[in-house]
Parts: sequence; C-alpha cells; structure tokens
Amino acid sequence: LTAQQALYNPAGSAGARAMNDLDGLRKFLGNRYFLVFFDLPFTPLFLAAMFYFHLWFGLLALASIGLTLVLAYLDEHYNKAAVKEGQKKMAQADIYMNRNLHNSEVISSMGMLGRVRRKWQGTAIHGMARHVQAAEREGGLSAASSTIRMFVASATLGLGAYLVITDEITRGVMIAASILSG
Repeated sequence: LTAQQALYNPAGSAGARAMNDLDGLRKFLGNRYFLVFFDLPFTPLFLAAMFYFHLWFGLLALASIGLTLVLAYLDEHYNKAAVKEGQKKMAQADIYMNRNLHNSEVISSMGMLGRVRRKWQGTAIHGMARHVQAAEREGGLSAASSTIRMFVASATLGLGAYLVITDEITRGVMIAASILSG
C-alpha cells in the first residue's frame, strides 16, 4: 500500500515516514520491558511493608524477587541473539523499503514492484520469525515465572495462616501480605 502511495508522492517521503512510524510504534508496544517501569517504583515500598508485617513475609518476598531476577536473566541470556538478529533483519527490510520508496515511479514503470515487495517481505518475515522464536523460548520461562508467582501467593497465605494461628499477626495482616505479595 505504501509503495502505491509513494507513486503519488514523487519524493516518497510520506510512505517512508508511515512505515517508520508504524514500525516504531510496533517496537515500542512490543517491548517486553515496557510494563516493568510501572511496577519498579513500588517494589521497595511493598518489600518494606512485607518486612514490617513480619520478618518471614519479607524473606519470602526477597526470595521470590531473587527467583524472578534469575528467570529474567536467563530469558535475556537465551533470547539475546535471536532478538538481535530479528532486529537486524527488520532494520534491513526497513532500509530496503525506504530506499525503494524513493524510486517507486521507476520501479513501478519497470514492472518490478512485485519483486521488490517479495524481497522486502522475505527479509521482514525472516526478522519476524526470529522474534517469534525468541517469544517461544520466553514462553517457557514465563510459565516458570507464573508458577513461582502462584507458589509465592500460596506460600504467603500458608505462612500467614501459620502466623495467625500462633498469634504473631492478625488476619488483616495476612490478607494484606497476600495482596502485596502478588
């Protein structure tokens, strides 16, 4: 579509800008660290509250943070090459398309539009395939992370129940710790 739009714009800059804008938006929203910045400022507060409730709650929270960080490191370590190659191929596809958008009149008049599109798609699909491969690997680690979160939630409730039975905390503190551990 943008190649056809570029035919009506001799400079081809509108099509190139549209492709770059869409790709930038895709990269921004598809970034796996995007949501971490919303949780990060509150983590020390929640951790301090867990230690305030009871030492064991704080230690359980610290252990869960440690396990989560180990899984995040493993995810980064195992997926770095695939993500980097995918980004390289996507950048090559973008450069190729932007270069050809500037010459869209000549490419169209020579009947090469289909061939240019196929070459761009091949490079872009290869880049996306590497991203998908990284996402599949990440799925296994994400499942492990989810299992740890469920275990920590259950362990927090179990620990809270034990501390309530032994009169070390109240039921309200147990519920608050359960909510904060999530």
